[in-house]
Order: sequence, then structure tokens, then C-alpha cells
Amino acid sequence: MSQLPPDDPPNIPSDVSVGKRLGPYLLCSRLASGGMAEVFLAKKLGEDGFSKWVAIKVILPHLARDERFVRMFQSEARLAARIDHPNVCSVFDFDQRNGTYFLGMEYLNGQPLTAVMRRCRSTRALPVRLAARIIADAARGLHAAHELRRDDGTLAEVVHRDVSPQNIFVLYSGTSKVVDFGIARSNEALAERTQTGVVKGKIAYMSPEQIRGIALDRRSDVFALGVVFWEALTGQRLFKRDNDMSSGFAVIDAPIAPPSSLRPGLPPAFDHIVLRALARERNQRYATALDLAREIDAALANLGIVAGVEDVAEFMNELFADEQSARQLLMQSLANAAPSAERASDGPAPEPSELSSALTVAPASAVGTSDLRPAPIVGPTPDERAPSRADQRERRRALWLLVLAPLFAVLATVAAVFLLVPYIRTVIERRVVEVHEVRVATSPETPPPARVQAPAPVRVARAVDAGAAAPEPRPRVTVMRPGFLTVLSSHPAEVFEGSRRIGRTPLTDVELRPGRHTLRFVPSGGLPPQTIDVELRPGGTTIRRVRWDVEE
Repeated sequence: MSQLPPDDPPNIPSDVSVGKRLGPYLLCSRLASGGMAEVFLAKKLGEDGFSKWVAIKVILPHLARDERFVRMFQSEARLAARIDHPNVCSVFDFDQRNGTYFLGMEYLNGQPLTAVMRRCRSTRALPVRLAARIIADAARGLHAAHELRRDDGTLAEVVHRDVSPQNIFVLYSGTSKVVDFGIARSNEALAERTQTGVVKGKIAYMSPEQIRGIALDRRSDVFALGVVFWEALTGQRLFKRDNDMSSGFAVIDAPIAPPSSLRPGLPPAFDHIVLRALARERNQRYATALDLAREIDAALANLGIVAGVEDVAEFMNELFADEQSARQLLMQSLANAAPSAERASDGPAPEPSELSSALTVAPASAVGTSDLRPAPIVGPTPDERAPSRADQRERRRALWLLVLAPLFAVLATVAAVFLLVPYIRTVIERRVVEVHEVRVATSPETPPPARVQAPAPVRVARAVDAGAAAPEPRPRVTVMRPGFLTVLSSHPAEVFEGSRRIGRTPLTDVELRPGRHTLRFVPSGGLPPQTIDVELRPGGTTIRRVRWDVEE
């Protein structure tokens, strides 16, 4: 990364626009603009036809003359470039050309979490497991920033200070990334240090100590991420009010409802996680963002929920299918229009008419930043356009869907009934044979519990009519139905039968042969293992609950 010479006088910044070059970068489309900077989609050009899509963040010309602002911009680049983590947007370059200062950043092909939540509010709720995965990944990215160290090995004490849905980017590949460290604070900050009395960030996502102007540490970002998690689970705003002052007072003392009170059916474990992250006394929060991420992962595992980046990717590709298609067309048109401009040197490209026309459909920003607004779209609005043949076909298709949808619903219901009847019959035939709880005290004075013997199987004799002639015996093949075992435990435990591992609690409807089984439970956290006997009957379900009573 280029270093800004401290004594170089700033040049007069040149005008930056689409079709021009900044060093090795060809600016292809304006993604977003704001009061401090602009973000462009650009192509990095190299030798032998090498090219790569990147994002370029450019200081606006009037601010490029402000040495203090340039230093702050350079500090952002220096800070973000040293954070190397898959859940953080990478910054790989800082340079200036003819007085124009810019950052080279990873181009993110996805949507900010704000767009995901907005789309879900208008169509369907964001699935709990996917909200948990996105927040857990963002927490790991924040932890990487918090753990950034200086050359002497000491912590740089980075605090993002602007954690919000706008600055968490969800890629179509399923990965979530934290973006925009433009107002982050570290103990390496020099001229870019925040002035006394100046509050930076979004009020509705600030921690109480940030609003009060108290010295911050990483737990301030944990609180902000807790606000984002609450809103992702409920689909509502937590502290947002009519004005910043009211929002600030809400952050400090407004009641915080458990998410499950607004989303019935939400597992209680997520209430606990969110409310702990939102503790106003920071000593009661998670000490690190990594602790928050691990707690989310443990809750998903204990509930038997699988949520990986592949699941997020599938959801994103379904939710934003139209945007994906439009973006692919845009990238293709830019790729076709750019070759003539790639041969240009620094400065304006010669007559990039094709390139300019291709840029009139540029999408909103794919690079998160606290100060940027989506660039205006050039071209007629939907109300100004006459309906095309494609629009007419879409309307006819929508009309047919309205007519056929009820018929399809009826057919689907009938098919579902036929498909589910055998399953329902099987479930009805299965009987819950035994529900038993084993309580284990783990205090030193308590001797190890004896094995709990299951009741002997009940033999049912079949009555025979004495007056009827005994039927002739004939060979008959009896197929023994399996038994089903469900095991719950107060602490996660590995379950073994002999040397064979059955699984990790909770276990649900595990098929085993009928008869007696000796199971050994090996819990985590240093608790003593326990051995119990379980009797399974053909076609029946046996439920065992094992509880370790931990005495303080």
C-alpha cells in the first residue's frame, strides 16, 4: 500500500468520473456518493490482459484539500488493510493521482443487511437460523478487528463505532462481511482522532457509553451488534425514534422487550443471547464478539439446527433473483464496453460513449459506508415508460397465476393428504413406552448414582376361545419392528453403547433393536460420565432425560 508523504503539498484535485483511470484502475460505474466520498466499480488492469473487478473509494475534491481529512482517510486504509479475515471487507490499496486520494477495496457481490431485512419485511420473515448465522459471522469479523495488534505485539484497541445493518454485507455466496472502518477508533489514531463533544455513528445503534461520551472498548461494538440481532429477529426497529435526541434517550433507558415477545415461537436461547448482548452495564455483556458468536453457534447446535453459508447463499439467491440477473447483465455490458478505455493512460478515456451508455443502469452501492447514498439512476422512471411487450406478457402471466393459484393449492392439499396418511398411521401406531428422568448430583459429597433399571417388558397373553378348534400350526416369519430412542440432557453429552458412538444430545427418534441397551453419557465441561440402562420395545418410543444437578 502506498504511503502518503507527510510533507507533500496537496495538488489541485482533478475531476473524477466514469470512464477515467486512477493508476491501474479504470472507473466503470458510480456505485454510491455522499458528502465525503464516492464509490466506483472499477477494473484493475494488469499485464497480459489481466483484470479484476474492485471497488474504489474516492475523497471528494473539496475534502482532498483538507490535510486533516486526508490523514483520517489514510488512517482508515492503514487500519482496514491490516485486518485479514474472511468476514471483513479487505482493503488492499491507498494512493493518490494528481491530487485525488482513493482506497482500493474488495468488490462485494451481495446486499447490505438493511436491504435483506427490508425485503424480508415486505415478503416474509428472515429465518431465525439465517439471522443467527449472519450475526455470528459478523461477530467473528468484528473480533478479528478487535484483536488487531501493532508491530510491537500490543493490541491496537480497535473499536468500529458504527456497527449497523448498513455496514454488514451479505454476499450472494453466503458469506457475511463487516465493512467501513471509516470512523473506527484505535490507539494509533493521530490527527484523525475524534474531536471532543463530536458523536460519530448512528444514534439508534450506539451503546449507552458511546452516547454518554465515555471511553469505549470492544464491548461497545457487541452492544451495537446485539441491536442488529434484535432487529433481524423481530423485523422491527429497537431504539429508532422521531429524532436523534429521543433515540439517544431510548438507548440509555427504554425497556428492551425479549425478541420472542414480538416473534412467537422463537427459541428462548436467542432471547438470552440478545438480552445479554444488550446489557446496558457493559460488564454484564459478552466480553468479546467471539464469545457472542460461540454462544449463537452453541444455541443452534443444541436445537439441532444447521445453518451454514450454503443456506444463506440459497436464501439470498432466491430473495434477490431479479437483482442478480440485472447485475450480471450490467457486468457483462461493462466488460464489453471497457476494452477501448483500457488502453487509455491516466485521465479521460477517449470518447467512452459505449461505456457511458452502459452505466445508466448502475445499481445501488455494493460497498457499505456510513456516509454514502445510492447514486441517482439515469434514465426514465417506470411511470414515464410506455408498457413494452415484455411488460404486457408479465401482466398476462400474473393474471393467469391469480386464476390458477387456487386450483394448484387444492391439488397440492389433496396430494399432501395422500402422501402423509402412511406417515400419520405409522406415528399413531408408535406408542410412547417410557418417559424417565435421571437426575445426577455432581457435588463431591454425593456418591456416583447407581444405574437406573428400566421396568421389565410387559408380556401380553392373547386369549384363545376354548370352544374353537385349535388351528393347525403353520410356519410364520415374524419381522421385529425397531424401537425408537429420544434422549435429552441438561448438558450436551456424547452417547455411546459399548465402543459405538450413537451421537450427541439431543437425540431424537434413533432407531435401535428392541431390548435392553446400556448407554454411557460423556458430558462436556468436566462433568462426570453416567451409565444408564434403557429398555426399548418394538415400535415404541422411549424418552430419557438426563440432568446433571451442578451444585455451586
